Amino acid sequence: MKDLVDHLSVTADQSKTFPVVAMSEAERRIFQDKVKLFVDELDSEYPPGEPLTITQDEINGFLGHSDYLRGHFYVTLTKNKWVEEYSLPTDVLPGGSQDKFIVGNDYMKFDATKSQVEIQMETAAKHDDWFVGPLVFARLSYLVSQDDAEHLLNLFVEQGSFFGKPVPQDFIDERHNLLEDLYNDPDDGDHSRTIVGHIKSVSIEDGKVVITPRSNNELKSSSVATKKVLAAKPPSQYHHSRMRSKRSKSTSFSSDASSSSDNSPSSDTSPSSDR
Repeated sequence: MKDLVDHLSVTADQSKTFPVVAMSEAERRIFQDKVKLFVDELDSEYPPGEPLTITQDEINGFLGHSDYLRGHFYVTLTKNKWVEEYSLPTDVLPGGSQDKFIVGNDYMKFDATKSQVEIQMETAAKHDDWFVGPLVFARLSYLVSQDDAEHLLNLFVEQGSFFGKPVPQDFIDERHNLLEDLYNDPDDGDHSRTIVGHIKSVSIEDGKVVITPRSNNELKSSSVATKKVLAAKPPSQYHHSRMRSKRSKSTSFSSDASSSSDNSPSSDTSPSSDR
């Protein structure tokens, strides 16, 4: 860990400071309660009837209540892109000090036309003697399972590298769902499935994130269809159907948005995407 901190940190003269968005303690509690109530309703039989909007200022104001992150971390939201900038003191890390900082940025952007998510993280520290390129890069494809009993987001690696090491092609070819462990967690898997299954879309717009739940009519239609399928199938047949579905039965997750832009991987904007 000490070597990692040494490789990735820079001296104080290369550090940065970021704007601090004012948010009172009362406003922080209101924001926190708003998000918690929305998630609790998603994790219930009756999901919320209205979308949840979280603004860029709310995110940065909430982060400003952390003594460590205040002035050292900032989030910017633009069309289909979430950007984080940071200049973090290393004195809380092994081998770190108040005079050394991890300075860098990362982003997550969506391309709905290709059903892809791109993630990249890089630091100001030069590590050419170790590896060349960003700290982390990943291009993921996203699909929504459309089987008889669930409506869940799936993520698959298409391309990536971590600390200069490319993701092995045999792992990419396996088409392993990166969210499988989340859904199958023995403690929280059922909650995760319910919450994700009740979300219709997540869009990143200029200055805000909008999370739209599935409507009651959509959920009722899905529930009726599921009950009909279960009634027509013996339990063993239903079990095998779900197992096959987890491996291969997915369809592309389409976008409700209508904007268009450059679709190249390096583009900073792309059509608004669901999830």
